Formats: sequence, structure tokens, C-alpha cells
Amino acid sequence: MRLKTLPVKVDPDSIYENDRLRRKEYVDNLTVLLSNVEAPLVLSINAPWGAGKTTFLKMLHANLASQKTNAVYFSAWETDFASDPLLAFLGEMNAFLSSQLQDSFGKRAWEKAKSAGGQILKRVVPVAVKVGTAGVIDLEQALEGEASALAGALSNDLIESYIKNKELIDVFKENIIKMLVGTEENEGLGRLCIFVDELDRCRPTYAIELLERIKHLLDIPGLIFVLALDKTQLAHSVKAVYGADFDAAGYLKRFIDIEYGLPEPDLDVFVDYLFDHNDFEAYFRSTGMQDLQRDGQSLRSSMQLLAKSQKLSLRSIEQLFTRLKLLIISTPVSQPFHPDITLYLIYLKEFDRLAYEGFVVGGSEAQRSIDLIPKVFSSGYESSEMVHQFVHAEILSAQSSKDPEWVKLQIEGLKRLQSEGTELSQYYAGRVIQLYEYHQGIRSRVRIQPLIRRVEMLENFQM
Repeated sequence: MRLKTLPVKVDPDSIYENDRLRRKEYVDNLTVLLSNVEAPLVLSINAPWGAGKTTFLKMLHANLASQKTNAVYFSAWETDFASDPLLAFLGEMNAFLSSQLQDSFGKRAWEKAKSAGGQILKRVVPVAVKVGTAGVIDLEQALEGEASALAGALSNDLIESYIKNKELIDVFKENIIKMLVGTEENEGLGRLCIFVDELDRCRPTYAIELLERIKHLLDIPGLIFVLALDKTQLAHSVKAVYGADFDAAGYLKRFIDIEYGLPEPDLDVFVDYLFDHNDFEAYFRSTGMQDLQRDGQSLRSSMQLLAKSQKLSLRSIEQLFTRLKLLIISTPVSQPFHPDITLYLIYLKEFDRLAYEGFVVGGSEAQRSIDLIPKVFSSGYESSEMVHQFVHAEILSAQSSKDPEWVKLQIEGLKRLQSEGTELSQYYAGRVIQLYEYHQGIRSRVRIQPLIRRVEMLENFQM
């Protein structure tokens, strides 16, 4: 069984082959928009971390490229080692344009723009060093003449740098425009869409500098930026630089023209994909044991229900799968796995420690773990009642060796409900009793100590 979930691959020749979240319609709609909207434009694809932005962005990039629209993709997070985002931009652009620019006019324009960009980068460092040095010099102890000369030199340097940088920026922009839009005599390359992924994962200063470079240097006709980000996390980065009271949301609006909220995925489909992609079905089937094969089907239903009930992010679902894989791999095939209660305890341990500790202590302290079942696995979804019954019965089976008298009282209460309750509660109580009796068999008994040891073992792993 594969432990690590592999990244989703987007094949340019079969873009939607691995579209497990069924987002083709949204990609197609945005492709039409980006093909026709007037540039310049900055569009953000906004969604929480772990919601599938990277795969969506790669499909959008590949779809545009397949329709002969110039498109460049790069991960901001993978380039934030660069001293300046402009350097990363020039490098990614150069790699793309070297194969796209066929005519000498476009190549000359790009070389001039690249040269101007390189000079802008060179001029930023010396001035920054001089300004930084001034901050550590004690001017009060320096001679008045020397202090005055230093201040004057710094002022001249800054003014000269400003004028020179302004000239270089103009040259940079003019040649990018020539390359894309062209002139009366020469046809340009056409619009260029630049996809910037994982901006919210960059170090705060780099993310802000990248936004500012886009706004001040790259607000150019023919140029479209598509930024994948979690606006909430990016706002935290802005506040980390400018202070907790800074209006981060207002600041970000200065740079982004249109915000597109990524639609929520179909979590049933995503769980199905992870279940198959990570060989769960193959593993349970390969055992040749009927009980374990039923465990596999049950685990799929429980995971789907938990994901929808708790509105888990795609990343959180992946991490839950990784935890379960660790437990499955470390559990001998000869031992029952009990996926429903295992998944439930993993969740409680992280999100309701009181209920988890009550289960460990046992007896009446375990009542909270029973009471929370409908909340963790919300009712109203298909298979919810089945999962409730399985988890309830497995908790009673696990506790039967720890406090048999308490479990006996629980079964008596269920029997009263079976005879006196509503039609639905009668069925529920009867089913829990039936499953409990099944789990009291030698082969299927839920043994509490091995179960707890397996769940506790996860603390030794960092996901």
C-alpha cells in the first residue's frame, strides 16, 4: 500500500483525465474569460489551503495553452529563494519566450526588457546597503561635517537611484509592450497569461514584493496574471510585515482586479479518488478475507460522511488517509481493523480530547464518545445511520472488557428503546444490539487496548 499520496498530474494531451473533483466546467468557463478579457488584468483564484488550487490552476494553464494562448506557470513558493520576485519573473519568462519568440523584432524587445530588468535589480542592492549602514552609525558622536557629508551622499544616491530606476522601468515596460502588442510595422506575440501558484505559502516579504512588482512594473497591456492564493492566509502575511492593525484586506484589493472563489469540491468523489489512488480497495480485496473486505467498504462510507459533516479541506482528508494507512500497514492481517471506530477515535483525539480521554478511561466516562456520534457523523446524509450504528456498537464492544456492568446497563437501555421508542429508534436500537453481539465474537471483538495503542502510536509521526 502506497503511504504518500502522489500529486495529481495534468497531462497536456489529456487535461481532464485526473479531474477527480469534476471542475472541467469551471476551467472551461475561465478559459473563455481569459481568452477574451481586456488586459492588463490580475485575477485571483481564492480558496483555503488544501482545496485543490494547484490542480485547478494547472488545468487552466494547460487548457489555455492548448488553445494557442501564451501561458506561463510557476510556483511562487518554489522561487521565493530569489532575492527579488522580479528575478524569478525574468527567469520564468526567459525560459518560456526563448521557444516562443520566432521573429527578430520580438527577440530584440525582450532582450532590452530583460536588460532593463537586470539593471533595476542591480541598482536596488547598493542603495539598500547604504541606507542600512546609516541606521547603525551613531550620528551624534560623529563629527558634524562627516554626518552632513554622509547624509548628503545618501540623499544624492537615493535621488539618483530613483531617477535612474524610473528610466529603467519605462524602458522595461515599453519593450514588454512592444513584444506583446507590437507596433504598426511589427506584429506582437499577443496576450500572455502568467499563472502564479502558492503565493500564500511564500515568506511574507516575498509575497508582498511579488504583488507590488506586478502592480508597479507589470501592469502592462497584453499581460494577465492569475494568482492562486488563500486570501485569509495572505492577509496574515501582510499583517506580519505591516502590523496587526494594518488593513490587509484593503491593501490586497489594490493589487487584485477580480477575485474568483473556487467552488467547493464534491467530497464523496474526492474520497473515492483517494481510496482508489492509495490502493485501499486493492489492499482489502487482496487479503481474501470477507470481514476485511467489508471493512474496506465501511471505511469508504465513514470517511465520506466525516468529510462532509465536518467540511474538511482536501488537505485534511489526505492527512486522515495517511494516518489510516499507517495504522492499516502496522496492523497484522490476522487482527480485525474496525475502521469506523478507528477513524472516529483519530478524529476525537485531535478535535475533542475530552471525549477521547473518556473513551480511554472507560465506563460512564465513555458516554460522551457515544453522545457525539451524531455530531461528528452528521445525520441527513446517505449511510449516516449505518455509520452511527457501527460506531455505537463498536464502542460498547470495546468497553465490555473494561466495565461490563456499564455496558450491560447500556444494552438494557437499548432494549427498552427497542420496545418503547419510535419506529426509527426501535430499528436503530435493534441494529446496535445486533452489531454489538456480532462484535462479541472471538474473531470480531473490538479489543480496546490494541485499538488505543494503535491510535496513540500516531503521535510519534509528524504529518
